[in-house]
Amino acid sequence: MEEFLAVGRNLDLFYYCFDVSIPEEYGKRIIQESGHFDYDPNLDDYYDYRKYGEDRIRQEQGVFLEHGYFVYLGEQPFWELMQEQEQNRETLSQEQGIGLY
Repeated sequence: MEEFLAVGRNLDLFYYCFDVSIPEEYGKRIIQESGHFDYDPNLDDYYDYRKYGEDRIRQEQGVFLEHGYFVYLGEQPFWELMQEQEQNRETLSQEQGIGLY
């Protein structure tokens, strides 16, 4: 449960790309919609969306879930983020005299 709360508190560190299920779809979405590239629809047949998607996934270490692609974009390792959130919760509980749930 704590992991979900930590994710919720840090949504800006996560990216979820809905309705993509394969690297080609992800690569195409990033090239066409991210605003980071000068996309030209006249060259659509020449883009290697699959390779670009595979490279991005490998670099980001993201995963495909049931309804899309999910990636953690934070700079510190995810496990450290979770540990930090747990420590913050314990400190808050101790300061307020509230038992941990």
